[in-house]
Amino acid sequence: PKNAEVLFPSEDESTGIVRMAWSALEYSQDNFYKGTALEVLGEYLTDTSVSDLQRAFVECEDAAAGAVYFGVTDFNPTQTAITFNSVPKEKLGEIKTKLMGLLSDLGSGAAPFDLSRMKIVLNRKRLELLATVENSPEDIFTDMCLVNYLHDPTGRMMASQFDELARFRQLSDESAVFWQQLVQDMFVAKPSVCVVGMPSTQKAADLEQAEKERIEARKIELGEEKLKALGLALDAANAANEQEYPTSILTAFPMPSVEKLNFHPVLTMRSSSCMGDVQAPPPEFAAVADAISQLPVRAQFNHIASAFVMV
Repeated sequence: PKNAEVLFPSEDESTGIVRMAWSALEYSQDNFYKGTALEVLGEYLTDTSVSDLQRAFVECEDAAAGAVYFGVTDFNPTQTAITFNSVPKEKLGEIKTKLMGLLSDLGSGAAPFDLSRMKIVLNRKRLELLATVENSPEDIFTDMCLVNYLHDPTGRMMASQFDELARFRQLSDESAVFWQQLVQDMFVAKPSVCVVGMPSTQKAADLEQAEKERIEARKIELGEEKLKALGLALDAANAANEQEYPTSILTAFPMPSVEKLNFHPVLTMRSSSCMGDVQAPPPEFAAVADAISQLPVRAQFNHIASAFVMV
């Protein structure tokens, strides 16, 4: 394990930051399942006040941190990190030892896994994914396609990468031993880096002074004539940026045919007091449509293929 202490500029020297990081998994089809499990594990450990890390560091008497976060970065190999914010300065040196002790207990089984809460986390992850697919699918597809392009230019692993729902279902059946082994493999047995961010008012003052000196030195280096020329170039660039863009930029793209647009099929059912005709429902909705038509108030129901209900 490697440790580093870094000063960061702050007007408040009472609290700092601690981050521990591990190199995790190579980007490969064989690791997608374990990668999804790792993200779920991170949420299990930090998502609510009853989570292990929250109870040990935040939601307790004499708290060691104001907040704790878990994250996975899409490098190759991926990087996992646990970050503690608003750590009292006198407790900055205690975080690593306490964290590794807790992770060791989870990995050995000395601290139990709550499988019922793990299933709640998995179900929430599943619902969040479905909601994102319905409301902003471009976010999921863009993110996954970018990661796939960076680490798998052939695109051969893309279909497997997108199959997160199946992985969530499979993870729901995993035993406590699986999660213990994951903690052991990904945290306890792996080398780590611990960076302690020490707050410093002097660092803030030094950076401000260094910036002033850099600007003055740059002015002397360039000279008045060069500064004047650069100022004119900047004004010209700003003026160019503020010009209206030519409409030809937009019209150069061909307009797609409306007939090629795929809309969500919507089945509308109304009470008899509503005006306007609607398409006759298919047989499987006939009883529902009849009940809705007899409602004593004006009501309209729209049915679409969705995992959610909105009122």
